[in-house]
Amino acid sequence: MVLKKGDGSVVNTIDLANGSYAFTGIPSGQYCIFASKAGFQHSVTMNDNVFNKDTDSYCTTVPPSNTNAHLAMVSNTTFSIEVYLWNDKTNDGVLNKKSSTYNIMIKLLRGKNFVMEHSRTSGYYKFEDVDSGDYCLYGTSPDGLFAPGVTMNDNVFDSNGTYCLSLPQPGSTNRNIIANSGWVKLTAP
Repeated sequence: MVLKKGDGSVVNTIDLANGSYAFTGIPSGQYCIFASKAGFQHSVTMNDNVFNKDTDSYCTTVPPSNTNAHLAMVSNTTFSIEVYLWNDKTNDGVLNKKSSTYNIMIKLLRGKNFVMEHSRTSGYYKFEDVDSGDYCLYGTSPDGLFAPGVTMNDNVFDSNGTYCLSLPQPGSTNRNIIANSGWVKLTAP
């Protein structure tokens, strides 16, 4: 945290602001507080978060118009999501990389917003540079030859071909997420 006068000169710096900080004994005048942390970016300015995301600062007049300048930051770490698709011939949810399923489309959505999709003839997909947040992967068989397999063992997709997750995953520091999906070949009636 860096406190600067209205003219841009540095008044004080706090190197380890672990959740709380205070600048005291400051004469009247215009000031701006600048905050940064490696691996993080400022959150949207709203509610209690008064820091301006575009300038990475909060400016005020002392005596203060606001004695509680809250700052919200989020990790700017990106993640990758790997998806293995296989023909689950025994419908037991156990991954078999030698039995790849072809022509399954996988879409990645954040809420209702489309992020990206993969539609190849391969049984392996990788979504890279995925930001922190809540996502769902949706799998479909465009030609209707396959249906999602049972959700168990290695298969994390449900019977609708959906798998939802939060990044980062609670309690994990892993930045490469594996999401396996077993598919069962449908027989002609």
